[in-house]
Amino acid sequence: MICKALKEKHPEIEVVGTVGPFHYPSSDYIEGWKIAKENRKWIDAVDEHYYEKPGWFINHQDYYDNYDRKGSEIYVGEYAVTQGFGNMGSLDAALGEAVYMMGIENNSDIVTMASYAPIFANLNNRMWAPDMIQYTSDKVFGTPSYYVQNVMANNIGTRVLKVNQENPYKYDQTQVKPAICRVGMGTWGTQVSFEDKGYSDENGKALPMTLQELPTDIHGQWKTEGSLIKQTSNEESCIRLNPGEITSNGYIYKVRAKKDAGNEGFLIIFNYVDKNNYCWLNLGGWNNTQHGVESIVNGAKSQVATCPGKIETGKWYDIELKVVGDSIFAKLDGKEIFATKLKANTLPGIFSTATLDEKTGEVILKIANTSTEHTTAKINLQGKEIKAGKLIRLSAKNGLEENTIDNPTNIYPVENYVTTEKNGATVEIPASSLNIIRLK
Repeated sequence: MICKALKEKHPEIEVVGTVGPFHYPSSDYIEGWKIAKENRKWIDAVDEHYYEKPGWFINHQDYYDNYDRKGSEIYVGEYAVTQGFGNMGSLDAALGEAVYMMGIENNSDIVTMASYAPIFANLNNRMWAPDMIQYTSDKVFGTPSYYVQNVMANNIGTRVLKVNQENPYKYDQTQVKPAICRVGMGTWGTQVSFEDKGYSDENGKALPMTLQELPTDIHGQWKTEGSLIKQTSNEESCIRLNPGEITSNGYIYKVRAKKDAGNEGFLIIFNYVDKNNYCWLNLGGWNNTQHGVESIVNGAKSQVATCPGKIETGKWYDIELKVVGDSIFAKLDGKEIFATKLKANTLPGIFSTATLDEKTGEVILKIANTSTEHTTAKINLQGKEIKAGKLIRLSAKNGLEENTIDNPTNIYPVENYVTTEKNGATVEIPASSLNIIRLK
């Protein structure tokens, strides 16, 4: 009703409607788009939001390729890597966003606006992470994501060009499961009693493993009372590891657990390598509203899968976790709640897009290398005479590198000239880099 009245009185005002805070296939997204389509006459654009890990953004660079060209325009009002971004914001995170932005550029006939969110964070009171620009009372720095936004926004052409990319290299997705790992139990702001029911291979047979004498208490207040293992503090991220290292490709771990007090449920630790690399099955997490499988890689946590669920105080639960390679199966009281697969934080590859700036007569080529392999790009503009070339590059020693308040330009755009050839140029493309090449 408001949109109709507004449009009738002020047809020059464009109306942007929301399709919910989560992307497809969330119910908010589906319901929002249904409303937008039914009221297409009044709603000019819809606002979509994306908060994911770098690999999701890379894997969805073609997200808008098959959108309805007769529907509402798209405003990507909020998007950012919010899982697996490191501490302040890594280069891997920024490169994932860059690849996604290249897909937005290729679909700029329907994606008419986009804005990273959020922008500012006071380091003395960080309420969200990551943010593009972070500061104290006397210092400020931009994350790699800030510089991606900067160089991408300042190098937009007026016409999208088709790119044929021939890539002789293969970037195999390596298995995420570690060859040697441990399992255990944990809690988050909750006191829990556990009964360890042991583990076996995926077929139920005893596992060969290298035994250690005692379990390892990583954090929390753990004590043993007969067959019970109790964690009695309300601290976060309390972990106790079982003795023994698992070396097989698959295993089954069974536990009984009872919530004694606190806000959430319990954690089943698996694929544990060290304090910065492991996974857990989170039962009754997020203030006892959801179950989830989460992965911690190089200290950065990301969600693999979630579903609604809660844990009751005083009730015993039977938990079974099955790991076969990267496949994860979880049962709660005999009912399967997860059948999912671990995925790497980012996806390796070479990604490119190009536009023409008709005002300056320049071809603007963007090449993102999200792999750990250095390579070379031979650019062919098919018979065009090249007069000059410029390169803008964002890179680091590896994708986990970040900027900090004390080292604000560790990752920073560097400009250089490109030596041109008859039809284009040959340019070195470092591992973990974004390269913007302007050829006049």
